[in-house]
Amino acid sequence: QGAGAVQILAKIVADYRMLKWDKPAARYLAMAYLAAGNAQKAYDTCAPLVEEDKAAAYTGDLAPAYWQALLKLGKADKLEGLLKKAAASGNRSASAAALVLRGDMIVSASNDAPDELKRALRDGYLRVVLMYQDAECVRERGEALLKAAACFDKLGQSSRAEQLRAQAKAI
Repeated sequence: QGAGAVQILAKIVADYRMLKWDKPAARYLAMAYLAAGNAQKAYDTCAPLVEEDKAAAYTGDLAPAYWQALLKLGKADKLEGLLKKAAASGNRSASAAALVLRGDMIVSASNDAPDELKRALRDGYLRVVLMYQDAECVRERGEALLKAAACFDKLGQSSRAEQLRAQAKAI
């Protein structure tokens, strides 16, 4: 069943190239590849669209999936530059997604060190939770709440983690 969805999304990306639905379909296709553990395919899905529209690398539907592919492929230098552009773009959704990914980067390099988990909370997840409460950033805020809860679990603060999960459910 998942393979059928991948085929349909790939067809939408190809058939609607440079039209309204190519980037949203590419985002979901890239996320499917990432979920299947294939970061290279996710990158290969995003790269041609980013080449055609440079802004798609740091704003809009496609950017967060592209960033995840870059993170998984170890292209941290390129990713960091795009996150800075996203934060400076003025697009609240892109800025919030960039902060969530900044938290992901810190966590992935942390080896669960408490100081680094706290830094991921401060510089990424909780910043989104507190500063992006508008309707434009619901998806990013929900993701930040759940990832912050996972950090609090690792820090042994399960009651705080449960509070954040409850907030995420309420969104």
